Parts: sequence; structure tokens; C-alpha cells
Amino acid sequence: MSDGRRHAALMLHSLAEDDRRWVLQQLPGGDRAPLETLLGELLELGIPADPSIVQAMPLDAAGRIRAASARTIRALLQREPDAIVGACLAMDAWPWRDAVLRKLPSERRAPVAAAMQRPVTAKMRDTLIALLDARLVPGSARPSARVLAKRAIERTRRLWRR
Repeated sequence: MSDGRRHAALMLHSLAEDDRRWVLQQLPGGDRAPLETLLGELLELGIPADPSIVQAMPLDAAGRIRAASARTIRALLQREPDAIVGACLAMDAWPWRDAVLRKLPSERRAPVAAAMQRPVTAKMRDTLIALLDARLVPGSARPSARVLAKRAIERTRRLWRR
């Protein structure tokens, strides 16, 4: 089970019963079933329905990236090729995505926007998140993850240059 699903289950667990039921009814079955399983486990374990538990949870890599400012992300990506910047912006509905795109130099906006139209595979997303997180929080990635991320980025750059 992903950290995101566990976090979502804790958030749902902290809601009033009627609100929790309503939120679950809005989800497709494929998303609802794993959350219901996790909610059942929380009840079995006797975890209190306390919103402060959710607030105290540390963020995962994607959460840290999501919480970063547009200025910080822009600084992290400023020296990357347009294709990498586009993939980073396209791989999630980041709250800072539009601001980063708007603040790019005018000559980079169209190539980055074009790169955002390319599909981002799950493996590429994981690699880019690991790389961004390593730059955002030095020491947050294990050395092996950092080496793998750099290799994957170099392979991606070579493929996009073709």
C-alpha cells in the first residue's frame, strides 16, 4: 500500500462518519476498496479519529515537492533541458505548475509546454521525483537512488535529443 493511500485513509478516518461515507461514495470502486480496507485496519487497531495525527505525519517525497514554492522549484529546474522541465511539470497537478511555467523565460515557454504533452511513464515519474527531492532536501535520497536517478535522467536526455 502506498504512503499516499495510508495518508488518505488517516485523513478519512479523522472525519465525521457521515463525511467519511460521502467522500468514499464519490470515489470509483478501484480507489474506494483499498481505502476501506485501510480504514478497517485503523478501527481494528483502535487508532483514534484525531486530525492532529494526520497533521503530524511527515510528507513523502512528492508531498515535499508539492509543498515547495514555485520559486524553489523554478530554481531547481532552471538549468535542466526543456524536455525534463516539461516532464516535471506534467507528471502531476502540482499547485505551482502554472506559476513556474509563466515565470520561465519567454523563449523556453513554448518548448516546455510542448514537452508537457509527452507521456510521463511511472518509472520516469519516480525517477524525477527522487531527483527533485534529492535537490530539495539534500541527503533525503539514498546514494543508490541518487545514482539511479542521475542515470535515468541522462538516458532520458539522450532519448529526447534524438
